[in-house]
Amino acid sequence: MSKIKSNRLEPRATNGSLTIGNPESLTAFEGDVKIPGYATEEYVQQIITGEITPELAAYQTRDEKDVAGGYAGLDETGRVPADRVDSDKIKEDIVVLQGEIDSLINLDEKGVWAFSTIHPPVSGTVYFSNPDFTAPEITVTINKLDKDGVNHTFIDAKVGHWIEFVEDDDDYCLGKIKEITESGDDYFQATFDVSVGQGVMHEGNEVKIRVFEAVEEFDPKSIRIVDITTAPPQDPKNGDLWYDNTEDTMQLYVYHHESDAWVAAAPPSTLDDRVTAGELLQSEIQASQVEMQKTIDRALRDQASLKMTPPGVKFEYQSGSSGLASGHFQFWGSGSGTRMRLSSSGKEVDWLYEGINVDYEMGNGPYFTIYYYTPISHADDRGNWKVRKHGRINRIDWHNDDILVYISSHHVNGSLSQNSSYYVTIGGIL
Repeated sequence: MSKIKSNRLEPRATNGSLTIGNPESLTAFEGDVKIPGYATEEYVQQIITGEITPELAAYQTRDEKDVAGGYAGLDETGRVPADRVDSDKIKEDIVVLQGEIDSLINLDEKGVWAFSTIHPPVSGTVYFSNPDFTAPEITVTINKLDKDGVNHTFIDAKVGHWIEFVEDDDDYCLGKIKEITESGDDYFQATFDVSVGQGVMHEGNEVKIRVFEAVEEFDPKSIRIVDITTAPPQDPKNGDLWYDNTEDTMQLYVYHHESDAWVAAAPPSTLDDRVTAGELLQSEIQASQVEMQKTIDRALRDQASLKMTPPGVKFEYQSGSSGLASGHFQFWGSGSGTRMRLSSSGKEVDWLYEGINVDYEMGNGPYFTIYYYTPISHADDRGNWKVRKHGRINRIDWHNDDILVYISSHHVNGSLSQNSSYYVTIGGIL
């Protein structure tokens, strides 16, 4: 039989105690232990964004760096030491937080009600103490059931929040709640100062209602309401918008204070004007298409011409035997006295940048050909090459700006025309 030795096991810690450290070196606390608190990352962000004010007495300054778990102590000024804060991370978190705040501006309380002159309003209706949206102050009573049967508690609505009304005929009102009256389970009643408003409510008209909390930067004066009337609004302010609803006008205007005038802010939109503008636009588009097609046709024709261009360098013919212009050639004489002079620059290429500057005689010299090329008018056309002159040369005088070619024999097929284009080839030269 084996023997088992038994030792008494002691618990690592007693109930109600706190132990800090490792087994080799630890500190044990019994009873009511108080540990100084340190600011969490969330708390630091709240302080930075101004959401809360730190109670500095509740926190203790720490000198240690690399605080575990992302905690950081506040210094005597209530700030987190710069070397303990991940500023980039906090900036990212603040941007995310701002986006979340913006996305939560609208409260849940929004719906559609019908305007009623009966007080208190029945289910699906709303009552205004003054149906004129331009009044300085209005008290609104809203039945908590909207016209779709949805129940609204308005429990989150508070003094200082904004309330907005949009009637189905474009009348509008926006105000800040100054007082909320407890009116039981069936109604929500609030008094608000009108910041922006136009129009008058009419019995039975639907009105969209929204209660929301806006950011501090919200400026109700930035809202531009468009007056839709046949006559310009009275006492306009700079930047006011007016849509002239006259059948023959239908145009949006903006009031320019310095000019003391309503300035057209958009083209007129009557049916005749829209038809005229549409026809004009269509005409412009068609004209652009025609020009574009011409450009395409020219490009295709030039491309086809390039493929079918005859050999040689392109020159224009110039009559006479002297005074040769750049890009031209001359042909004169008869029999053994026939000569041809070629410019060192062709119409499309400088074929002779540097000559050899000698007079060179030869026995049976190279052949030359002068082509006349019939330009094509369509990309599908075929090019026609016509030989005007063909023969042999026996001497070339090389110059800086031209060469003088001596013709030993040649055949003619038609005459050369002044300023017409020709392609000239000389075997081994161009």
